[in-house]
Amino acid sequence: MSGAPGTPTAPAYLLVQGKVTDIEGFRLYNAALPPIYEKYGGRYLAVMPAGRIEVAEGDPRRESIVIARFPSKQAAWDFWKSPE
Repeated sequence: MSGAPGTPTAPAYLLVQGKVTDIEGFRLYNAALPPIYEKYGGRYLAVMPAGRIEVAEGDPRRESIVIARFPSKQAAWDFWKSPE
């Protein structure tokens, strides 16, 4: 069972928003990510290409979004700061 928010056992969520400018480079980068996510206990919850995002309010940023879940805030930071 997960702990309360802010405790070491609470899950953490990572949201990455960005624009892909090199499609081929991104394909290679994206292919390398799953084992790195797995190494830190992360898993994808949502991957949305920019063209499929609907904005309810405000101007769209035309950027893709990835949402991932990690077992802890520390695991999410370890993933983000990893040399891989």
